[in-house]
Amino acid sequence: MSCSKLCLNINPHPIVDYERIKQVIALYETGDRPDSYTVVNSFGYLGKYQFHPLTLRSLGFTRAEIKDYLKSPKLQEKAMNKLLTFNYEYFESQGLFECVGMEMNCVTITKEGMLAGAHLLGVYAVEHFMWNDGSMYNVNYKGVNVYKYDGTGTPLTIYMKMFEKNEQSSPL
Repeated sequence: MSCSKLCLNINPHPIVDYERIKQVIALYETGDRPDSYTVVNSFGYLGKYQFHPLTLRSLGFTRAEIKDYLKSPKLQEKAMNKLLTFNYEYFESQGLFECVGMEMNCVTITKEGMLAGAHLLGVYAVEHFMWNDGSMYNVNYKGVNVYKYDGTGTPLTIYMKMFEKNEQSSPL
C-alpha cells in the first residue's frame, strides 16, 4: 500500500530547521564536548556529526579535505549541510514527505525525523521503513544493504522519535 494513500497530513509544508537538526544530532553523536569536532569513534566515524569517510567522499569531498576534516569545524558544518540537503531532496523526489503526520511503528513521521534517521542509517533505510509501514528488516534495498540498527545498536526509530512531537518543538 502506498504511503500517500494512508497519510493524513497535519501540516504538509512545515519549515525544516537545519540548525536545530544539527544541534540535536551533534548532542546525540558527540555530546556536549568542547572537543566534539575532533572526536573519532571506534568505528572510524569523524567529528561532531560522526561522518564515515566514505560518506564524505560520496558528498564530493576530496581526500585532502577528508584528511583535514577533524581540524576544520567549517568543513564539518559544510558536510552536514550538504548531507541534509541531499537527503531532503531525495525524500522529496521519492514522494516520502507525503507521509508527514502519519504514525508508523509508534513514530509520528516528521521531515526532521526522516532527516535525522537518514543521518543515522541512510536514506534507503528511511525509505524502506516508510514503504513498509514502519517495519524494518536488515535487507538489500535498491542494491544497498540497509540495517535497522547502527553499529552501536541504535535503532532508526530512536533518531526519528527525536523530532516526532511537531516540526517546531525541541526535544532538548
